[in-house]
Amino acid sequence: MIILLEGSLKCDRSCKYCYQKILHSQSTSSYDKEAIARVVRFLYKKYRDGIVLHGGEPLLLPLRDIEYFLRLSYELSGKSAICTNGLLINEDHIKLFKKYNTSVSLSIDGFHPQNILRCNKEETRRVLENISILSDENIFVTLMIVAHKLNYNYIPEFIARMSRIVKSFKVNHEGFTSYSISPTILYLLWKKLANMQILPSDISIEPITSFVNSLLGIPDVDCFLTPCDPFCTERAKRVLGNGRIMNCYFVPTQASYTFKPSYKRYYILERRDCRNCKYWNYCYGGCAAYLYHKDKYCYAYYKIFDYLANFLHKRCYFTEVFPNEDTILDFTFQFSGRDSGADFW
Repeated sequence: MIILLEGSLKCDRSCKYCYQKILHSQSTSSYDKEAIARVVRFLYKKYRDGIVLHGGEPLLLPLRDIEYFLRLSYELSGKSAICTNGLLINEDHIKLFKKYNTSVSLSIDGFHPQNILRCNKEETRRVLENISILSDENIFVTLMIVAHKLNYNYIPEFIARMSRIVKSFKVNHEGFTSYSISPTILYLLWKKLANMQILPSDISIEPITSFVNSLLGIPDVDCFLTPCDPFCTERAKRVLGNGRIMNCYFVPTQASYTFKPSYKRYYILERRDCRNCKYWNYCYGGCAAYLYHKDKYCYAYYKIFDYLANFLHKRCYFTEVFPNEDTILDFTFQFSGRDSGADFW
């Protein structure tokens, strides 16, 4: 994915768990549209990735600039996308969304008070109203939910109720603040969501869809189920306001995008943290935010893969689950500089 202006814009929220909070205080309204456009055209030609206008809060931009970026994406790919908290949506924005075939990813953690880490009661009501308006206008909406200590037990009910007007949901989890849930609780949440997804349904719930796709060998999976390189995060390329290309903000390296992954993390985890794990070839150690260590939510990944694999086995999608030698990725391991690799295993 090509992510425009992530971490480069101000935000009108101060979400308690926000991973960009420090950047928001440093952000300015200065950006070079032409430089961004040149880089986006280059990246799209090379990768054919989806393009999403991010933030901060992108709806704080002048309307003409929002249209500039949505039009840029539409001219390249025939569609556009935006991530927003949904508070500022108005009629002018909706006209642009319809004009440029925009998918709207809207952040909300539930009804009040489960959404309290993002918005107060009145603001939550306004966001819910805007979701309903977008649905009435036939604009594709994905609700982005962050699972935390105050809402995890209510997320399945929230999705069930919202599924009357929204058919796409993405449940993320944050693991770096005091609001984080444990791996066991995350697994139990995923299990409930899996049961909702497994039933005859017209809704899509990430990351459950990605877990199932991974087990079935379908490449359409979320980034944390790929052999992501922390120095070349191919699934999340950020384009800053000056046109500079950066890696995913979650990874601790925060270096410029290298265009050539080394897969060092892949080989380190394969031989150390994830050695002999039967789900290694489906998970690859989880999110690269943990650099050369496996994801702290490894237990949750393993358990949900076990649960879904057993279900798929009973439905005869496949007979067994263990690393298939025919599909194990064969990467050329490239050390750079003075790295010898000996210190890692």
